[in-house]
Amino acid sequence: MDRVTCVAREWRAEYGMIPATDWKQFARSLGLVVEHLPLPQGIPAVLAGQSLLLVSNMLSASLVTLAAWHEIGHLALHAGDMESWSALPGGSALLARFEREAWQFALVFPSWDIEDILAALEAIHSFGILPGTLIHALARCTYEEVP
Repeated sequence: MDRVTCVAREWRAEYGMIPATDWKQFARSLGLVVEHLPLPQGIPAVLAGQSLLLVSNMLSASLVTLAAWHEIGHLALHAGDMESWSALPGGSALLARFEREAWQFALVFPSWDIEDILAALEAIHSFGILPGTLIHALARCTYEEVP
């Protein structure tokens, strides 16, 4: 079992089954302050430090939901910040792995209604990005389940 699946299981044991659409309540329960504001193009959401989740107020609810879970995945999986990790030898490969893991967490930890996840994936595709890391995470999730 991979690291993301282990963490998702631990979080489900601790927090229970969280519907994907309840991301904002869940983020707040983790102590995150959620702010909706215009973000630069190509950035649907970003975790600023360990306590602030910024989400774009110019995107569909479906896209924001998936992106918010991706950012919560970083909180669950990756201590530290992007600058310190990228400064390490091999940092770009490490960051690519972190992105892949965060997308995987976003897909396997929350409980997705099939219509919601399809709308989220369509929204991210329409947004003009379908990151390779998300495609990789989707492929993994096709064969893995987190009870």
